[in-house]
Amino acid sequence: MNLPSFKINKSNITFLVSSVAIIALIYFIYPTFNEISQSKEILNDKRAELEFIHGQNSDVAWVKTEAEKVENDLAEIYKQYVQGQNALEFITELENEAAQLDLADPRINIPGTQLDDLAEQIPVQITIIGSFQKLVQYIIELEKTDYLIDIEDIKFSLSDSELGPLELEITSSTYWVYQ
Repeated sequence: MNLPSFKINKSNITFLVSSVAIIALIYFIYPTFNEISQSKEILNDKRAELEFIHGQNSDVAWVKTEAEKVENDLAEIYKQYVQGQNALEFITELENEAAQLDLADPRINIPGTQLDDLAEQIPVQITIIGSFQKLVQYIIELEKTDYLIDIEDIKFSLSDSELGPLELEITSSTYWVYQ
């Protein structure tokens, strides 16, 4: 019985090496390359997720830093609110500013309501009679007070006669804190 003979020559070796390389490529290298690609995608997704979480943590740190800055100024900010139990002090200061400028008949109208809120915005109506220069000076002094006062409307009108003093009506709001 004669077995077929297989001669090893260059072309057979090249064919054999090529076949092994193709089989290795199909069964080993290509799946490994796919796994590496998938791992890269997962790694990039995780990296993006970590950057997002780090960004949130840095936002929290920034907010904490800003809150600490505000805490240092809180006492000064708190002074700008009229303490609910010190309403008379606020009204007296407004009247004293008018008296220092020799303005006549200061009338300050503040509603006597107190809500259950910790703080609220309270409307303040101020009516004063005097010369134009003194009334303007009163507005300037009003803005210089330690209280936070939002002037919403200013009206000048003649009081009794055309040549007489002016009447100033200020519509404003201030902020009150109840303790």
